Amino acid sequence: MIDQRKIGGGQRPAQAERADGDSSHRAEGAEKREVLQRLRRYRDANGLGCLDAVARRCRSKTITPPVLRDMLVGSAVLPITEWRKVGRALSRMEGACGDG
Repeated sequence: MIDQRKIGGGQRPAQAERADGDSSHRAEGAEKREVLQRLRRYRDANGLGCLDAVARRCRSKTITPPVLRDMLVGSAVLPITEWRKVGRALSRMEGACGDG
């Protein structure tokens, strides 16, 4: 018999795995929200045509201006790796603006 006290604080093994998955999903969700806020601020500051430049800086075949617009309105379903590409592109662009 398995001692439940030794597995995830009394949780069954499947429940313990789900709890770990939930925390990583929450972290990814927070990361996506942060990228989305930065993208909104960048677009507000730089106008409608800025999404072309952001897409080019992403260096991704997946991230295009229409995908960025979908991200802004909440209809894009993308893996976290693509959101991170957008975040890195924004960092490069924000850094370039700060140097001028």
